[in-house]
Amino acid sequence: MASAQDILNAINASNGKLDQLHTDLLAGTNATKAVRDAVLDTEAHLDAGFTVLAQGQAVLAALQDRTNTVLSHLSAQADTMICLLDSIARNTCALRNDSALQTPALERMRADLDALVFLYSTVNPGSALEWERSTAVAARMDACCPPQQPEPPCRFTGCEAPERLPEHDVDAKVPAYPYPPRDRDPR
Repeated sequence: MASAQDILNAINASNGKLDQLHTDLLAGTNATKAVRDAVLDTEAHLDAGFTVLAQGQAVLAALQDRTNTVLSHLSAQADTMICLLDSIARNTCALRNDSALQTPALERMRADLDALVFLYSTVNPGSALEWERSTAVAARMDACCPPQQPEPPCRFTGCEAPERLPEHDVDAKVPAYPYPPRDRDPR
């Protein structure tokens, strides 16, 4: 049978093992808490990252909307420019066509009028002299009091232009990420 000393030694040995078990259990609890803290920290980083990402997407959507508005406006302005250029091209073409028809006729008329003035001045020299005097007086009168000019035959009518875009400042800004990057342990 075992002596009291043997029983005491066995109890002391089991107490040492219980102390070791208690120490191991505390170490396991602390390690579990460290893992839990790391998971919570990671979850906070992910929540913050998703929030910043969502806010960034909202800013991008606002910028895309503004870009679409500006592009639509530019398209309307381009339509106006095309309309004006078409009007300029048509008027230029019409002027060139009229000029091509009228220039030779005016040159023939000028030659005919010069011939008539020459013929008239040789037949009626006194009347030709009077005509020159009255032409000089009329020139002085025109210099003093110019005659009323006729209405121009062509008046510009513009094309429909889009209204000016209002100034727009996209105030939505992406906030700074609240957590600085962490050094990753390579282990």
